[in-house]
Amino acid sequence: MIKRFNCIIKDHKGEVIHDEDYKTLGDISDDLGLTKSMVYDLNSRKTNMKYKKFRFYPQISINKINNEDIKILDNNNAPQENTDNGN
Repeated sequence: MIKRFNCIIKDHKGEVIHDEDYKTLGDISDDLGLTKSMVYDLNSRKTNMKYKKFRFYPQISINKINNEDIKILDNNNAPQENTDNGN
């Protein structure tokens, strides 16, 4: 299955501490130990979340990977056709 979401977490200093692609939002929830509703909230609202107001709250961004980006990756990873005729 193609990975459809990218999750980046930065600490309060702005340093990236996690950058990984996932197949589903549920996979993100399982990996990070967050509830599914928190992950869905992060993915959809992006702003106005009460728990983002804490001083040391990490910056978590979840972005959908574009289908065009996926096609480019698939084409780059496709096996190359052998054009050698044995000569």
